[in-house]
Amino acid sequence: MFKVWIVFFIVVTQLDAVTWESFKHHYIQADGRVRDPQNGEISHTEGIGYAMFFAVSFNDQATFERLDRWLEDNIPKNEKGLYPWKWGKDGHGHWGVLDPNNATDGDMWIAYARIKAAQKFHLPQQQTKALAQLDALEKGVMLRVEGKVFLLPGAEGFVHPATLTLNPSYSIPFILETFGRVTAHPQWGELTTNAKEMLRQRFSLYGIHPDWISYHQGVYSLLVEKPSFSYDALRIPLFWSIWYRSHPDTSNVLAGYTKLTKLGYFPRSIDLLHNSASLYEDHSDALCRSLAFFSPSTIKDCHDTNITYFSDAIALFAVLPPSCYDDTPLH
Repeated sequence: MFKVWIVFFIVVTQLDAVTWESFKHHYIQADGRVRDPQNGEISHTEGIGYAMFFAVSFNDQATFERLDRWLEDNIPKNEKGLYPWKWGKDGHGHWGVLDPNNATDGDMWIAYARIKAAQKFHLPQQQTKALAQLDALEKGVMLRVEGKVFLLPGAEGFVHPATLTLNPSYSIPFILETFGRVTAHPQWGELTTNAKEMLRQRFSLYGIHPDWISYHQGVYSLLVEKPSFSYDALRIPLFWSIWYRSHPDTSNVLAGYTKLTKLGYFPRSIDLLHNSASLYEDHSDALCRSLAFFSPSTIKDCHDTNITYFSDAIALFAVLPPSCYDDTPLH
């Protein structure tokens, strides 16, 4: 634990320019809408969920309630009880839902933040809303195939005649652990077990994971049309290193990522099919910041100014103390 707090101190002192207040200033409107300036000013459930979690973590109940109210007022759940993932301006200049399909990680982060808010702010209605979301996730995107439980990246478009398409970065172990506790449903624990199995299978000479992965008859493989490690998968070393502190048996999940810290620069993507890293550096610094907790020595190469919504969100994840991810209920 002493080493953990040494790491935390290093991260905070080096990335303190990205604070909750600066994040709110750049990306959260007064009405509670979370905007992504680099993607046409859209709002997406990933960003909303992240912001709700940050608000709880920084003990900002007023902002949490604004975020929750904007979500409820503007993004009605789809027919499966899940939130459409994308809201913004359409081709006719009208603002609203742009895609009715959900993004499962967005729903997960929103539910997780609500569980945390129910505990910290004594808001039992948030627990009720979270449990309804978890029920919708179980019915809408949880699938059992060949005796294994999987969480589809969205309700539509990921089940094919012979394969499943999965997003490894959506397997967030501390969230799955919390969902298992509040529901007492064993399938959430099964998801964690299956995620560890999936992530033990690393790809390319780099020994890391792709943004998207295919599953068929017990075999995980690269998608030939999408064989890259990029902005989805870079969250794997961040979220699993957070969980690794109390689950050292997951060390082999992270083994390949040390190579990324030795490249001398942080590439935009890595083609895992051809073992080739992009020669273009990731100027958003998202990868650098994602590796910050996993490897504190990378901090010196990270910038310390607001760059993009995604990169600054990653930076906030890296600076939060371990207690924010603790699954132990408050008393």
